[in-house]
Amino acid sequence: MLPFYKMMTGAGLGSKEAWDNKECTYLKAVFRRVYEVRTVSTEQSIGAMIYGMLRATNLLDDYTALDWIRHPDVSSALVVASLQREGKQLTTVVSEFRQDKATIKKNKDGGESLKEDWKKFKNKNQSLNF
Repeated sequence: MLPFYKMMTGAGLGSKEAWDNKECTYLKAVFRRVYEVRTVSTEQSIGAMIYGMLRATNLLDDYTALDWIRHPDVSSALVVASLQREGKQLTTVVSEFRQDKATIKKNKDGGESLKEDWKKFKNKNQSLNF
C-alpha cells in the first residue's frame, strides 16, 4: 500500500488527507472486491468456499502482477481522488474570491465615505483652496 500512499502524496495531497481519505477508501474497496469475488453462492459449502478462495487468490495475483498500483481498481480510485482534489481547489478559489469581493466592497464604501466627508469639509471651509 506504500506505493499508492506515495503516489497520493506526490500528487499534492497532504499526508493526513492521503492516508485518512484516499488510502483507507482504497483499502476498503480492495477488501470489498475480494469479498465480492470470494462470495460465489449463498450456500455455505466446502466447495463454494474453496472456489471462492481460488477466485480471490487469482484476483490478488492480478493485483500483484500489476504491482497493485497499476491495477484498474487503483486507476478508478485515482480518478475519484483527482476529481475530489480539483473540487477542493475550486471551493478554495471561490472562497478566496468571496473574501476579495467583500474587501473590495468595503474599500469602495470607505472611499465613498471619505468622498462625502471631503465634500462636507470643503463646504464648511470655502476659503481653503486645495
